[in-house]
Parts: sequence; structure tokens; C-alpha cells
Amino acid sequence: VTNLAFGIQRPITEKISLLARFRTDYSSYLIDTSAIASFGGGYVLKGQIFNRMNLSYSDWNLYHVTIGAMLKKEKSDFTLGLSYTWSNKKEAQRVNLSDPVETNYLFGVVQPAQVVYNSFALLMGYIYHIK
Repeated sequence: VTNLAFGIQRPITEKISLLARFRTDYSSYLIDTSAIASFGGGYVLKGQIFNRMNLSYSDWNLYHVTIGAMLKKEKSDFTLGLSYTWSNKKEAQRVNLSDPVETNYLFGVVQPAQVVYNSFALLMGYIYHIK
């Protein structure tokens, strides 16, 4: 997995700087292709248990954008920012409980689902310079 990140710091005054950053967080999750069937870019679990060790919880690729400002004092820096993270992916439902089918143990037929992830975070930082 290769991720990309870049950021900029733009001084506005001697004491205030604007900060911006973009980074990717591509998943290293391994999908056991012997246990899945493909459909239009997504996957359906066929019943086998994945036997590989995965370091990621999911196979979602995340994208992060962060903006903020830094206030410099004589012996300290204070940073305040806002981060937004998003991802979307088409994958199979794990379980469908609507329209149960008796031959499927009262579960419905799994359908493709659009998974959307959005997250906001408030960031605060304080640095005290020991000189």
C-alpha cells in the first residue's frame, strides 16, 4: 500500500500561520478471493472464513483534508484546526433482514449497497518550547 500526503504552511503575520493538508489512507486489508463472488465492483461472501491476518479493519480507502491556524508566542505555539475524512464504496450487504425467504433461513437476498463514510474532527495542539 502506498499513501500520499502533502501540506502547506502559509505565514499571514509574524505570529499567525495558516495550515492545510491532504492525505490518503489506503487500506491494506486483504480480500480472500477464494471466498467471494464479484458483482459490479463489490463482493459477496460465499460462506468461507477469511484465513489471512489483516492489519486493517476494513478495505475502505479514506481521504483526509485538514485546515487550521497556528498562533506563535514567545515560548509556545497554539494550533487549532478542522479535519474532514470521507470514503465511499460499493459492496454487498452482510445481512438482509427485509423480505425474508424461508429457504434462506428467513434472511433476505443480499443486495449491492453504497457505503458512505464522513467524519469531522476538531484539532487542538499546544507546544511549549524549552530553551
